[in-house]
Amino acid sequence: MTDVENITDGIALLRTLETIPTWRKPRWGDLGLPVVDRGDHAIFPLAIAPLSESGDADALLETETMLRRHCIHFYGGDSFHAESVLSPDDGYGRKVLEAGAIPHGSAVLWWGIQNLAVVLVRAVDERQRLETLALHVLPKDWVWESAVPLSTKRALSHARSMARDCSAADVHWSWPLS
Repeated sequence: MTDVENITDGIALLRTLETIPTWRKPRWGDLGLPVVDRGDHAIFPLAIAPLSESGDADALLETETMLRRHCIHFYGGDSFHAESVLSPDDGYGRKVLEAGAIPHGSAVLWWGIQNLAVVLVRAVDERQRLETLALHVLPKDWVWESAVPLSTKRALSHARSMARDCSAADVHWSWPLS
């Protein structure tokens, strides 16, 4: 049996995120949970576990599966899957995959909670020989692709700003937090 260190209750965190007013920029530190505060986005560590001797990363798979099912039920449409997939080729999806994320199947999924996007990321930190599980919370505009083509200068400018902010995002973290 692997020594799993649980850091934050993921379901409690998701419920807390629901209470953030949409008109207010989130103040991550005010949530009272361990957080890597990156300003516009945040990484909430949920659990860590040492990699097995063979290098397998499956100690946190059960916890990830349980949280993913919770997100599908409460934020994804329940009887139909309404979660969205991050592109592995660009944006935040590419960043977390390059940082060692283990995709669910072949996809990194995200769910919307009000004006936030929540990405559940199970990853391998080879340097520390750890498997990690974290909830990445970012502006929904970083990942949401409108079905309607952007036609105004303001909308195009906003989309460029969001792409630039997403491109500058730091997805790395380590435990313990410094």
